[in-house]
Amino acid sequence: MAAAVALALAALWLGAPAAQAEGRDLYITTTDAGHPAAFAWFYPHGEHWGVCDDQKDGKRAIVYLKNVRTGTVYTLFDDNGYNNTCSRSPVNFNLAEGTPVALRVCLRDGALGPFSSCSAWTRSTA
Repeated sequence: MAAAVALALAALWLGAPAAQAEGRDLYITTTDAGHPAAFAWFYPHGEHWGVCDDQKDGKRAIVYLKNVRTGTVYTLFDDNGYNNTCSRSPVNFNLAEGTPVALRVCLRDGALGPFSSCSAWTRSTA
């Protein structure tokens, strides 16, 4: 009888869904003419994310945060240029825990100019 109870408990434990693990912090960069030009970050605890222009080159830094599940893409611009300020998301951006996300940072020539030097999409979970 004890063996049957132990087997039943083991089956329940093994069949239970695993707790969703929190994603890893992301820090990504992009370059302009081989020099560091912009960086972006995503912290899954509270879904904090942002972007910083890191080179005085007349370009703007842009970060894209994509909810991989829904396809929704959020954007932040550091359009003040290289002046030691960054653009940050609202605190507790509010993505459901376990939501797959992707982050990408790019440069843009002026407000409406062409994009250049985009990083690869990098994935994590909220």
